[in-house]
Amino acid sequence: MGGQYNYTLLTQTGPSTYAVSVVSTQQSDPTKDDLWFARTVDPTFPNATAFLGDYSNIAVAPATTHTVAYWTDMREQDCFGGRCASSEEAYFAYGP
Repeated sequence: MGGQYNYTLLTQTGPSTYAVSVVSTQQSDPTKDDLWFARTVDPTFPNATAFLGDYSNIAVAPATTHTVAYWTDMREQDCFGGRCASSEEAYFAYGP
């Protein structure tokens, strides 16, 4: 069972057709090793995050058909107080 995800964009290309674009450049796994908001409710997911996704946004860039996306994910590690684990960082993408 994997908990990894990408940040994706779904674009309507016709009345009932869509295109999926991955805008993140690396997968993130919020099911383990959170440095700041860790909770272990299920032993299968040790130190899973209890806080993710509140700062995600997507919009169409003015006067274009391009999108801008902003999200947080947990691909990076930070260290604090002698403990190193996954930490939420902000990412940005500009796409079709």
